[in-house]
Amino acid sequence: MSTTVAKKRCLLVSLVVCLALTASGCQFGSDVPPLLDTIQIIPGTAEVTRDDVYQLQTVQASVVPETEELAFQIGGDLSEVYYDAGDAVKKGEAIMKLDDSDLVEKIETLEEEIASVQDENARTNRKTEIKIEIARLQLSKLEKELASIPEKEDPPEESQPEESKPEESQPEESQPEESKPESSESGESSSSEESLPSSEPNSSQEELEPQNLAVFQTTAQNTATDADAEANEQKRNDLQYDIQLKKLEIENYQLTLSQNQESQEAALAGKQKLLDEYKEEQESYTLYAPSDGTILWMCPAADPLQQASPKINAETTVALFANNSKLQLESERISPAMLASYERIYAIIDGKEYDVVPLENDVQEDSTRAMEGKSLKTRYELKDKKAHAQAGMAVLCFKYNVAEDVLTVPTGCTFYDTGYFVYKMNGSEREKVYVELGQTGAVRVEIRSGLQEGDLIYAKP
Repeated sequence: MSTTVAKKRCLLVSLVVCLALTASGCQFGSDVPPLLDTIQIIPGTAEVTRDDVYQLQTVQASVVPETEELAFQIGGDLSEVYYDAGDAVKKGEAIMKLDDSDLVEKIETLEEEIASVQDENARTNRKTEIKIEIARLQLSKLEKELASIPEKEDPPEESQPEESKPEESQPEESQPEESKPESSESGESSSSEESLPSSEPNSSQEELEPQNLAVFQTTAQNTATDADAEANEQKRNDLQYDIQLKKLEIENYQLTLSQNQESQEAALAGKQKLLDEYKEEQESYTLYAPSDGTILWMCPAADPLQQASPKINAETTVALFANNSKLQLESERISPAMLASYERIYAIIDGKEYDVVPLENDVQEDSTRAMEGKSLKTRYELKDKKAHAQAGMAVLCFKYNVAEDVLTVPTGCTFYDTGYFVYKMNGSEREKVYVELGQTGAVRVEIRSGLQEGDLIYAKP
């Protein structure tokens, strides 16, 4: 085909296209929208930093409650079952109970005995307290009676000389008169002697009688006063003696009361100790939930449909319990040798990292699962015992080939032609720089030479 023919065909095609556009309503002019600006793709950058380089292997795992085997510490007949397998329970709730009727009878008998002894002791002690109260009232009465008796008073020193003054002031003429009766007593008597002094004795007698009477009265009063004083003194002595006896009586009652109370307390302490031991033993007849969780399995004796014997042996598993406060992770079986090669094992649960420790495999459980055709599992527990995580799914991370604190860049920033290289950023320009790589990790790669910390390199957008 010639060039002229080709040009004619192109012109014809152009005319056909223009006619088609005109027929469709398309017009050229000011209505044509302007073209958008070209999108400017700004390359990404990464900084050269010091970091750890490691390889990472991940495995899916399940976060499940730790399974505990519950058992009674003593043996007996199962009498009460409060929950079934699959039920959720709270911490401290009773799950099942052994028959403790014999122990309950002992407890009730001992409680009645203690109450009876306490009542008897209270009555005995009250009697002694009443005796003490009566003795104190009697003591108070004796002390008041003693206080009402007047104490003995000594007579005044001047009273005796005043009574003797009348005798000393008597005239000397009275002395012969006193001797006259003596002559009469000798047998000499005359009518003249008898008649002459008849008037004188009468006058002296009248003078002496009031004085003698006063002396007599004073002497009598003194004698009566002395007698009363002696009687009061004797009474005071008797009362003081009675008071001392009453005080000793009160002390004796108090000592008796104290000794009785000590012996009573000692006897009751022995009975109370035995009662506490019975009650503590009674607690072992009930199986309680150790925490919030779920009952996974119960022994045949706890299932009334199985009609099994209610006999339970001590320390024999009667229930499997899922402890919600102790979570474990479960993954596909990983050999112990492989687990030992990892430098760190941790789990990511709800976006948080938890260090975990592999648990030793239960040989009996592995054998049972293998016989049942089930896959073998490896279990892990949280290293931090106080950490709390939610049950569900998790990712187990196994770190190995770890190089710590080395110069690193992201793994997607290196290229290769005749050797490994990166594009180092110099402003907006890129410079090709060959580097020596070291340990290659999951997210970063070690740079042994060619770059410095803080350099910016090109990173694929």
